[in-house]
Amino acid sequence: MAENGDKYTINAVGRSFRILDYIGSLQDVSAELGCNSNMAFRLLRSLEDTGYVQKDSRTGLYSLSLKVLKLSRKALQSLEIRKYAMPCLELLWAQFP
Repeated sequence: MAENGDKYTINAVGRSFRILDYIGSLQDVSAELGCNSNMAFRLLRSLEDTGYVQKDSRTGLYSLSLKVLKLSRKALQSLEIRKYAMPCLELLWAQFP
């Protein structure tokens, strides 16, 4: 069963996204997620294999890769920014003819 009691939630997916918030060392991620280091390593490695996380071979620390920018770009595209910006633009247009 999922951590929050929702039978449709997959813990590994939730943990993977939480890693993006707690990125750092393997020990930091393990502590923040409340899981053992083996599970934290496997999750980090999966994110590394998909290109969302990169590991510094010199320090051993993990960091977000530039691939996460694709996610933010897709999120912005889905917002229909004109719908939100138009009232502000119309207000400015009325104030400064």
